[in-house]
Amino acid sequence: MILAPLPDRERQITSFPGNETCAAKTASPIAPNSIIVYILKFKENFSICETEINEKIDFISKTDNGLYNLAKEKSLPTATDDIKLCRHIDKQVTTYFSTYFLVVLIASDKISNDMALKLLEGIKENRNWRNNIIYLASKKEIENL
Repeated sequence: MILAPLPDRERQITSFPGNETCAAKTASPIAPNSIIVYILKFKENFSICETEINEKIDFISKTDNGLYNLAKEKSLPTATDDIKLCRHIDKQVTTYFSTYFLVVLIASDKISNDMALKLLEGIKENRNWRNNIIYLASKKEIENL
């Protein structure tokens, strides 16, 4: 799994709890069933990559343009919360909602469906998903596994 490309690389690295920089900035403890605990548990599967933006999509953030270019360059799918980005790139690269990793964790027997639904609820509380489209689609997919 690839996190953000070049523009957000430093923010991504320092935003993981346990990192001294982040620990100094945060006062709240991490809930044992929070999504970040599961991300850290499987952090060896994550990498931070850089890419040049060779093909720019208008009205899309620099980070999302970087993500799109990286996915194209490395022939990888893209996971994002940005529905507008999905509409612009779905013919060039495979796209998934950002919550798709929960399905992958279930399929690889790392977590149960019930745990995935609990984690999804936690993600929902921290995201500003317009009309909860991503939440509802993700919940339905998890429940149908």
